[in-house]
This record gives sequence, C-alpha cells and structure tokens, in this order.
Amino acid sequence: MDKKTTNTLFIFSPLLILFITQASAIILGKFLTDLVYIPIILIYWAVLAFILLKYGRDHIRHWLQKPQGHWGWLILAGLVSLSSLPLFLQHYDVLRNLSVLIPSIIFFLINPWLEEFYWRGLLIDVTGKWPAWISILYSSILFTLWHSAFAWYSTGVRSLSFYLPVLILGLVMALIYKNTKSLWPVILSHMLINMLNLGIPVLMNMIEF
Repeated sequence: MDKKTTNTLFIFSPLLILFITQASAIILGKFLTDLVYIPIILIYWAVLAFILLKYGRDHIRHWLQKPQGHWGWLILAGLVSLSSLPLFLQHYDVLRNLSVLIPSIIFFLINPWLEEFYWRGLLIDVTGKWPAWISILYSSILFTLWHSAFAWYSTGVRSLSFYLPVLILGLVMALIYKNTKSLWPVILSHMLINMLNLGIPVLMNMIEF
C-alpha cells in the first residue's frame, strides 16, 4: 500500500472509530446498561492500538521528543490539566468504592497515551499539509464526537456542558502539540485531566453535569 493510500485511510479512520463505538454502544448497551462503558472503551482502545502498532511505531520517538518552543505552552498544559479540579473536589468521595477506583486508575494510566498518540499525534501529522486550523479542527471535532457513544446510556454525556469542554480540550492539546512538537506535555496533562474529571463515575451515572 503506497503512502498516499495509507494517509487517506488515516484521514478517514476517525469515522470508522465513530461507527464501531456507536454500534458497540447500541448493541451491547441493551444488555449491560450502566456498564456498557467497559466494552466501548476496550473496543476503542483495541482499534487505536491496532492502528498505532501497525502504522505509528516509527513516529513514537518523534512524539516523545523534548518539548520545543516557548515555555508558555508547558504552563498552558499544566493549567488545562487542573480544569476539572472543582469537579474532583466536589465528588472525590466516589473513588472510595474500589469498583470505581480501580477502573479509574486503569483509565488514567492507559487512555491518555493511546488518545494522544492517535488524535493529536498520528492524525495531526497525517493532515500536516492541510492549513493548520483545518487540521486542528478536524482532529478536535471528531475527538469530541466519538465521546457521544457513551450518551446512549450515560446521562452525564448528553449535554453541551460535557461536549464544549471536550472540544476546547482537543483544540488546546492540538495547539500545544503543534507548538512544542512533542506529546509529552499533552499526555501528562491528559492523565491528570482523566483523574480529576472523574470520567468513570460519570459514565457509570454516579455524577451528572
């Protein structure tokens, strides 16, 4: 397969991810209801891992290079990572339940790597010849839309108050990557966000926005 064809597949791969996760939610949600987030996430991770292992391994050294550019982008990554702190301080007690804490820790440790490698790393690199703002919007909008797979059964994922922050997060993370040439700042920021935003309790309908 030539490079042009491969790049075309990458560009449209988010649509495949959207289809697979939406179908998983609709089919499996009938049986698992509040726990449907588990197979959705596992299927999502498997698809991302397949794409990254097959086509992204040669990019990892580039993605994990030392951040370049102005130090202000690193500060921005740090500030963004604290955006969910008020929510955490209000509801952190839900993590006392091991059935919530353990999935949250697993999600915290794995999800940022796969998502940043794919949505900010691979997808933005492949669309690198596009105007920067189109590349960033494309990645960020589709990154936001894929979360709608959870909306079938998680009530906290059905409002603008959920999707708007996710979209802003995607835009900021893409800008940080574009300007630092490194995924380290966004991965570390994403990890902290995933812990502070209590994503697993939200998907389990324990917290609503």
